[in-house]
Amino acid sequence: MTKEKSTKPESIMDDPKFNPFISGDDEVIEQHLEASYEIIDNLIELAKKDKVLVKITHNKAKDTWKGEMIFKASGNIAYFTDIPVDVQVLMNKVLDSGLTPEYVEE
Repeated sequence: MTKEKSTKPESIMDDPKFNPFISGDDEVIEQHLEASYEIIDNLIELAKKDKVLVKITHNKAKDTWKGEMIFKASGNIAYFTDIPVDVQVLMNKVLDSGLTPEYVEE
């Protein structure tokens, strides 16, 4: 008796329905990026109303970056990325909007 191999992904990030980047479909990836940028733009509008804190953290020792957008009232993280190009996009969008993010050096 042989054990059948499960087709269920081990992680949600291994499932193309939830992680568009593993599908390899350029259209799906583009839709995901557009939605992500729309979320950032909406959170920037809330930051202009002093409802959201934008925080950029640089860990010098590890040379890593992370970007966070945090609801001030609750402290909940509304957006997070540790992908360098996404941190750069976040920083550029925030600066272009006339805001200055909180910058933390670790």
